[in-house]
This record gives sequence, C-alpha cells and structure tokens, in this order.
Amino acid sequence: MSGTLETILNISALLFAFSSMLAIGLSYTVDQILGRLRSPRLVIMGLVGNFVLVPSFAWVVILLIPMNDARATGLFLVATAAGAPFLITLARVAAADLALTSGLLILSLVVTVVYMPLVVPLLVPGVDISALSIALPLLFTMFLPLVIGFVLAGRVAGLNERLQTPLGGISTISLLVLVVATILLYGGEILGVLGSGAVLAVVIFTAGAFGIGYLLGTAGLGVGKEIGLATAQRNIAAATVVATGVIGDPDTIVLVVLASMFGLAVLFPIARLLRDRE
Repeated sequence: MSGTLETILNISALLFAFSSMLAIGLSYTVDQILGRLRSPRLVIMGLVGNFVLVPSFAWVVILLIPMNDARATGLFLVATAAGAPFLITLARVAAADLALTSGLLILSLVVTVVYMPLVVPLLVPGVDISALSIALPLLFTMFLPLVIGFVLAGRVAGLNERLQTPLGGISTISLLVLVVATILLYGGEILGVLGSGAVLAVVIFTAGAFGIGYLLGTAGLGVGKEIGLATAQRNIAAATVVATGVIGDPDTIVLVVLASMFGLAVLFPIARLLRDRE
C-alpha cells in the first residue's frame, strides 16, 4: 500500500509541475514577457529579492525557530524555488499588473532551474546530493513544458483557449491528489509537524518574504504588490519535485506540502487587502 501511495505521490508531483508550466507557456508570448521587463532596476530587484534576500530570511527563520534538519531542508527548498504558476491567480485577486507579474514569474522560473542545483547541494545540511540530480527533474518538469508552451502558442492559433481549461483541471486535480497522498502516506509526520514550530516558521517566512518584495518594489518603482507577491509565492511545484524525487525524506516532503497550504492561507488575505487599497 505504501509503495502504491509513493508512486501516486511522485506522479502527481510531476504532473502538477508539468501541467502548470505548460499552461504558463501557452498563455504568454516571449515578447509580452520581455516587454514588461525592460527596466534593469526592476529585474535586479526581482532577482535579489527572490534569490538572495528570501533564502537568507529563511535561514534566519530556521535559526530562530528550532526544527529538525529534514524540516529545515523543506523550508529551504521552498525558499530557493521561485516562479510559481499560482502567482497569476494571486495577482488577479490583488488586481496587480498581470503582464509584469508573468514576466517576473518566467524570469524567476528560469533562474530557479539553474539556481537550485547550485545552491541546494552546498547549503542544505546533511544532504548528499549532486547538482545534476536536481537539475534534470527541474529541466524536464519545469523548463521543458514552458518552452513547449511557447512554441505551440506561436504556431497553433487558439491553442491556449482550447487547452487552458483542461490543463487547469489537471493541475488542480494533481495537486489535490498530491495533498491527499501525502496525508495518507505521512499522517504521523504531519501530526508531528503541526505540533511543532514548523507551521509558525512557514507563516513567518511567507509574510516576511512578501514584506521583502513589497519594500523592494515600492522603492521608487511603484510595483510593490507585484514584486511582493512574486517573492512570497514560492514555486511549490519545483520544491516538491526535488523533495519527492531527489531527497525523499518524509519530513521534508510534508513541510513542502504544508508550506503550500499555509502559504496560501497567508497570501490570499494579503492579496485581497492589496486589491481593497486600490
């Protein structure tokens, strides 16, 4: 039974990542994305926030709130993975600039595919993994479907409209299956995490990551909500692929899945508040 659940967990994680990235690739052209990223300062702020300040803040949270190495690894995986497909949904709720948000998403995703394989093996405590073992699943489940989406959208008229609904359904169902399989397979570990400071760490991390991006975006750029949401909504699909397919520790997997759930519980009210302030 546990072997079957592990297979379902791994397949659902891959399917969630692949379908989410394919949908993003079909939704926007390269010109649309690059057109909103013409400001070098905006690009630098987005990259510094996502790949320097947010991971650094995660280490501060880990130091302040004690947790075992496997859970700390889960939080760090979340902190190093940016470019989340769900960012578009949050941007709609917040009435943010969707083209700019999509540009930040794609930029962050491309950097994540290079960044995680380099940083995770060096900085995650007690984990002996190679950069290639992280890079390959990210390339095939995140970057490849994105490129396929770009190519198909440019060659097949109306394909985006025909595929968005089924792809959205696949992404949603695979995420639900992932959550259910995780609960069934790691129920004891989940109770252990809920009874520890790990959930508090996730909540503080998510709120702090938004604050970092919001402050960067409002510093003369006027895009606080866009960069704030882009730094706060981490790429759970990428973190899950690495957690399930590379590391495999139950506590790490559980922390990543719970980070998705509790992260959204923090970010949806923030997005609504940003919309109400318009």
